[in-house]
Order: sequence, then C-alpha cells, then structure tokens
Amino acid sequence: MPITRVRAVSTLVVTLLALAGMILSACADRPSGGGPAGGRAAVEPALLGADALGGDWTAGTTSADGTRWPWAQEDCPAYRDADFPAQRHRRDSVARQYLRASPRAAALQVVEAYEPDWAGRALEDVRRVLEACGSYPAYGGQVSFSLLDSDFAGDAALLVRGRIVTADAPATVSYFVVVRRGSLVSTLNLPDPGGESGVRAVAARLAEQLDRA
Repeated sequence: MPITRVRAVSTLVVTLLALAGMILSACADRPSGGGPAGGRAAVEPALLGADALGGDWTAGTTSADGTRWPWAQEDCPAYRDADFPAQRHRRDSVARQYLRASPRAAALQVVEAYEPDWAGRALEDVRRVLEACGSYPAYGGQVSFSLLDSDFAGDAALLVRGRIVTADAPATVSYFVVVRRGSLVSTLNLPDPGGESGVRAVAARLAEQLDRA
C-alpha cells in the first residue's frame, strides 16, 4: 500500500517490499508542492534522530527533492489527487529514511511546511484518504487502514495502522504517525515495533521534535 507505486521504490531498501510498500516514498516520480519560502531550513529541524526510534536504527538518506504528499494512494481505485487539495499548498518538504540491520527494517519520516491555514486542512485530507481508501485490493491481497487515535499530540495528530493481508503469507503491519504543529506536519511510517504502546512512545518523540523545530 504504498504511499507510492512500485516504480518509485528504488529509493527504499528491500525490506520495504516485505511491508508490501506501506512505507512512504522519499523520492517519487511527480513532486508535489515545495517552493522557495524557507527552504530546507524550515523543515529539517523537525527530523528525528535515529535514536528516537529506539533499538539499532541508523539514519539513512535525507532528501528534499521531489518528496510527494505522503498520503497519495495511487493503487486505490477511489483515490484522485484533485480530491485532496492541501498537497498543492506545500511550501517545502524533506524526507529521511531510517534503517535497521537486524531484524531488517526501514522507516521513513516526511516533514512538510504548508502555506498559512493549510496544515490543518492537510490532516483533514488524510482523514478523507482513510475514508476513501480504507480498504482496497492491491499487491495480491487486501490493503487496509485503521484510524486508532487522534489529537493526542501537537496541535493535531493521527495514529493509523496499515495492514496488508494475502492468502499465502502472514499479515504485514505498519504504523503511521501524523503530528501537526503550526504550519508544519510531520509524518512517520514505521514497521510494527511490537505493539501500539511502542508506536505511541515514538509518536511522543515526534511531537517533541516538532516543538523544538
């Protein structure tokens, strides 16, 4: 269920495929948003250090070129870019990949700066993506999203669980944490750390980093 199509997965490690592409894309075919106001200096301070994810994570590639809106669901039949206008009002964005050697895994964070009044609308658009693409067939199975919690950090926040179920393999699970503070929106996609409590601990660190940005 990516947030991107398979053709854009070359920026990610092989373990993302094991998550059925449920990781956000750091470098997709078609850039969305981005502009001169603030540059990377406006968004980079909100990026997490690898230690915030716990365990043996290391920081990988950081990209500010062509980062897409994290919630584009091109494999969902009901998804249309035009239905989610906030992505066209991004001023800047940056993405950082995180890698873990054992067990092999990858995570990705995307930080976006929006034009005035559009950051809140961006979270509204995320909610509408979850409604339109809450469950759909892809990757030889069924992709689904579940909204677990909201408004638990920052000015607004969402906690989402993604799953893909196939007939011949165990379900794969990934979590998405979205936190807004002012005009900044930070989205982290990470593999299941062993339960929702672990995700919430990382979410708290994500919000703290936004507060410092």
